Amino acid sequence: MKKMLLFLIIIPSFAFTLTIERVLQLAFSNNTDLLSMRNNLKIKEMNIKNLRLSYFPTVTLDYNLAKNVVSHKFSENSISSTLNYSLYDGGAKILSFRLALAELEKLQTDYIFQKQNLEYRVKKAYYNIVLNKNIAKIYEKAMSQAVLELRTAEEKFKEGMIDSLTLESARQYYLDAEYQLLMDKNALKSGKNELMTLIGGSFTEEIEGELKSEKPEKLSNDLRLIRLEKETEIVKLHYEQALAENGWSVSLSGNANLNWQGGDTQPSYFFQAGLNIYFPLFDFLSVHGNVSHDFEASGSDSIGAGVNLFDQNNNAIIKKTAELNKAAEIKKI
Repeated sequence: MKKMLLFLIIIPSFAFTLTIERVLQLAFSNNTDLLSMRNNLKIKEMNIKNLRLSYFPTVTLDYNLAKNVVSHKFSENSISSTLNYSLYDGGAKILSFRLALAELEKLQTDYIFQKQNLEYRVKKAYYNIVLNKNIAKIYEKAMSQAVLELRTAEEKFKEGMIDSLTLESARQYYLDAEYQLLMDKNALKSGKNELMTLIGGSFTEEIEGELKSEKPEKLSNDLRLIRLEKETEIVKLHYEQALAENGWSVSLSGNANLNWQGGDTQPSYFFQAGLNIYFPLFDFLSVHGNVSHDFEASGSDSIGAGVNLFDQNNNAIIKKTAELNKAAEIKKI
């Protein structure tokens, strides 16, 4: 007779708690603004890599093979290699590279500022929930005490031991405790909804934690970040303007081509080298149009718009500089 052993596997039930570390992790992972900024950072980094590659010459290699339909022989084949290199562009590549670095630095500063702002809001919502939960426990005890006192007062009133004014006072105490408990529960519900919005979804874990004596405050380097953000914006605007003005500069580029051709005929070699000079005689409109990303210079109607955009860029730099100086003055206080 076979004996069967039955093993009972007891799975303990764990009480999951949503700690402040877990809340911040969810917020940083699910926040759409941070996700978008992280993707933009990756794009900017790839653009900088591409700009670094633009300093190197470009080399192309072509191979052509032709077959005669009648004789079914390869009648012609050729190999061609071309090298192109920009000799001088008035510093356009350097300005483009520095502009890309300035844009990356500004985006990194914006990302840090956005992340710290989100961290402050999450901590504030989290500790408000902890605070309201602790207050709710106090109000629940006060509610129980108010119910007991009201029942005692009603019994004493029936026996004539107290007057109606004392009974009404007990009822008012009960109503106040009930109202305070209701308001705290509404605040607790509102706080949970706010926290769910910040972390990007709902949660089933219970929020538990001790209320710390220190209140969640904004980080002390907020002013430093504001100053850094304005500094990077000014640098970016300066490079944008310099790059736009660079459109009037002369550019030089060299190219060399080596070609070998063979087939039915005697093989031959061919080498060609050239120097290209470019000077924008009538690029005034497009140069000014490059100052703004939302502007395309075309036709005679763009003359006034191009000049205005150039002035707007200068005004933007002056405005950002004033904001930077204001932030510096605030920091000194």
